[in-house]
Amino acid sequence: DLIIDQSEYFLEDDLYLSDDHMMSIEGSAGESREINGVGHTIYLSSQASNVIQILDDLNVTFKDVVFKNYTDDAFLIGDGVNLLFGDGVRLDFAENYEMVWDWRLDGNVALRGNGTRLNIAPFGSITVLPGSNVTFQNLQIDGLKANNVTCADSSTLTFNQCDLCLSHNYSFTSGAIIFGQDVRMTGTNRFSYESDQVITVSNCSRLTLDGVTFRYAPSVANRDLFVLVDRSSELFLDGA
Repeated sequence: DLIIDQSEYFLEDDLYLSDDHMMSIEGSAGESREINGVGHTIYLSSQASNVIQILDDLNVTFKDVVFKNYTDDAFLIGDGVNLLFGDGVRLDFAENYEMVWDWRLDGNVALRGNGTRLNIAPFGSITVLPGSNVTFQNLQIDGLKANNVTCADSSTLTFNQCDLCLSHNYSFTSGAIIFGQDVRMTGTNRFSYESDQVITVSNCSRLTLDGVTFRYAPSVANRDLFVLVDRSSELFLDGA
């Protein structure tokens, strides 16, 4: 097993975690641990469970690392843990699964669905911290509601080739959104855009609103925050 008990740890090679080879992040309450992947990959075995264990009351940040076959089940997180996926982290999904806790994303972070489905459970959420750029690629996200995906004013969410499924009314209150390639938003609920930042449909891209009511209500008096980049950018209303 790999035990990390120093403030900063650098991976020297790719890492393979399974029931026979785990990572344990240890320390005293209130201490910080930063795991820098230096561009390497952490491979999680199929249906891996509790292979990354974090003791109580630690502040843990992962940076510059790819998690292959990511699921929340791979983590066993102690009470009072503050876990961040930081700059250069990429989460690669291999199968559909349900997200059960709060992801806190800080920096340039990518989530690659590879055609899978992510369901945000009632206690799941995504929080994007200031100055961050988070990209969702080829992923279906179910369970969008209220503001369970939140973004700081200075941050941007990019959705490329994604299906966004609203389970209740969803409000985006701060930050910017970019829709790239083919993005479809479905549901019989309302998507309220309440940020003072720009919402953009990229070139050669289409945003389809399928049954969704779009409410444009920015926090500033500006009619020009919804941007179609050029003639190849499309907004398609399908029963919306």
